[in-house]
Amino acid sequence: MESLNIDKNTVEKNLSDLKPSKSPGPDGIHPRVLKELAAEVATPLQMIFQSSISSGTIPQSWKMTNITPIFKKGDKRDPSNYRPVSLTCIVSKILERIIRDNLIDHFRQNHLLSDKQYGFLTGRSTTIQLIRVTEDWTKCLDRCSAVDVVYMDFMKAFDKVPHSHLIQKLECLGVNMQTVNWIHDFLTGRTQVVKYQNNISSAISVINGVPQGTVIGPVALLTYINDLT
Repeated sequence: MESLNIDKNTVEKNLSDLKPSKSPGPDGIHPRVLKELAAEVATPLQMIFQSSISSGTIPQSWKMTNITPIFKKGDKRDPSNYRPVSLTCIVSKILERIIRDNLIDHFRQNHLLSDKQYGFLTGRSTTIQLIRVTEDWTKCLDRCSAVDVVYMDFMKAFDKVPHSHLIQKLECLGVNMQTVNWIHDFLTGRTQVVKYQNNISSAISVINGVPQGTVIGPVALLTYINDLT
């Protein structure tokens, strides 16, 4: 994978595509402001992004996350029954999106993604995956063969990804070291607070896992589980 060179047009397009209805991150910068000023802020942001990529580091303020608990099921008094959704800085998400797109292009051009992977990929979905396995099961039944199906679930998958193993897998997939170093810095030294209604918790360090609600999170998990099949 070649080194990433970010151009102004790419930054401006991503700014213009922002949805004004989204909430701002911990820095308080609203996406509507960034969208309306896309042409004006594209150049300085391009310089900041390129510096971040070249140095393999990101500003500490981009590592702050507001966690919103979303209820799943069960007892509402049990914190484990809530799914944590991360609210991060919009500017950070733009750079994440640029890096994510380059990673996916690299994986697809070099046929590095498993053909059995249907999650977090454009043009693929769980519906398409279900159609495919249903066809396989039907062919077996037509041959009067038995079909055994085992369902497995990744419990708290995003929260349990070890950073060192993820970085090693990125290197093995040929990702350039600038991008690897950036992702490593993105994942380490993060802090988060929980916001619920008008209440906010004290900050706590995040020592493992990839944060949900970020753009780079799904592709990081995809990289980690890609060779499972």
